[in-house]
Amino acid sequence: MGVLDFGNRVLFSTQRYIAAAIASTGTVVAKITAAQFAQVGTQDILYHVTMTAGAQTTGTFQLLQASSTSITDATNAGVKDSFWVETIAGQSWNYDTWFKVAPTDNLVVTMPNSSGATGVAVKLYAEPLG
Repeated sequence: MGVLDFGNRVLFSTQRYIAAAIASTGTVVAKITAAQFAQVGTQDILYHVTMTAGAQTTGTFQLLQASSTSITDATNAGVKDSFWVETIAGQSWNYDTWFKVAPTDNLVVTMPNSSGATGVAVKLYAEPLG
């Protein structure tokens, strides 16, 4: 069983705010990279992952655990797991999930069904459970 502890090193994503409309369903709006996970350990680790996501318009967000930060399609063979959420216009929400992450994995957030969404903001943080 995992335990949250004050000594656990929390990883934060690049925070993105995109004012213009999301023109491509392959646009990455936040990510935590393999380089960040590799600094925590050399084995698979269970992480408590929180995603705060919102937009001025209704938005569908997809969090992918993938082998590359360039993978934006959940059907790609490099995707190990995924998590989908939808927010209503003008609102942001915190979503919690757990991923067992290898030091070579990446967490990537895209908006697969929301081309045209505006005012998009996403933040990820991942805390290893030990």
